[in-house]
Amino acid sequence: MHPEISDFVNRIESSNTPWLPYGLVEGCSFRVLKTHEASNTVVLNFLMPPNCTTQLHDHFCTAMAYTLEGEWMYGNQVFKQGDLAFEVPGEIHQPVTGEAGAQLLTILFGGPGENRFLRNFEEDGSSYTIGMPFLKAVEGITPAELEQIDLEALLQDYTPPDETAFPQ
Repeated sequence: MHPEISDFVNRIESSNTPWLPYGLVEGCSFRVLKTHEASNTVVLNFLMPPNCTTQLHDHFCTAMAYTLEGEWMYGNQVFKQGDLAFEVPGEIHQPVTGEAGAQLLTILFGGPGENRFLRNFEEDGSSYTIGMPFLKAVEGITPAELEQIDLEALLQDYTPPDETAFPQ
């Protein structure tokens, strides 16, 4: 007897998943569509408004960002609708949008034993890591539910402000 396909496939209705304000960057929103702790994988949407500069960050994971609509850049690389950014750990970068803004479908692959996904660098020199605990906590929640969560407690590897810590 074959198992039912529903035993192996989850249908996630993204239209029923609320957008959450990405409080780190004015006007940005995100929604975590699925976390899978056993494989340290996360699927999320990221929405960047026109003329937006997001935080400087690097990855501990492999990330794929598929451009659903709009246009965005990493340095001189331009990603348009239908383009895929395939990112491996090790490079510090900063997404920027132009006049159109952009919506991305992003998949983060942490790999076995690695539940850290990205490290954000603040202008004051502080940094922190966003990992599975943070993303699992915000999976599928509403903005009202987000307000009830102590997000700072879910961040990992906080480094206090230090001018030498901010990458140039």
